Amino acid sequence: MVEIKTAISFDEYNAIIDKVVNDCFPDGTYSPANYDLSLRTALLCAFAPDYDLSGCDDNNALWERVMSDEADEIIDYISTELSGIKQSIKRAIWDNIEYRIKLLTSGSMSMTDIALSTLVETLTKKVENIDTSMLTKENMDTMIKAVNATQDGNFAESLVDTMLDKGMLTKPNRETRRKNIKQTKKAESADK
Repeated sequence: MVEIKTAISFDEYNAIIDKVVNDCFPDGTYSPANYDLSLRTALLCAFAPDYDLSGCDDNNALWERVMSDEADEIIDYISTELSGIKQSIKRAIWDNIEYRIKLLTSGSMSMTDIALSTLVETLTKKVENIDTSMLTKENMDTMIKAVNATQDGNFAESLVDTMLDKGMLTKPNRETRRKNIKQTKKAESADK
């Protein structure tokens, strides 16, 4: 059997984590199928550097080599005799994978996308509370036009323009704000 190291340096520890995480994201997309292949390969390279992985021209050949009986014995030894370091490595890998997934899912959204998502969520909540018998054909046509505008890639701009054109949105001026404040104060006084 190949000699197995009982300790690795921080650089080797870090290299294992980086290799596995990077292998799990080929082309920037998460691929969990690569996890076991990469982890076993990295552990064998770090703890049993004399274990022969040469001649593995593709993932299938590498998979056969890292799943062999000899490789299993080495991995089992690492799992039992060096369980603390292996658990630390696995925990760091999963923390990195979760972080990358969060970056992928949120990083692709611009501030405009996030604001639009919030607007749509708010509109959805408001629409759920509307008595649909009050909707007119003109209002429905406006909303259909706004939805159809999403197909040109300028959804936010088209939605706001359409809503402004139909008078559904207006920029509040000073007079409107004063009027709203007075109405709010009257309502509060009447409630008391």
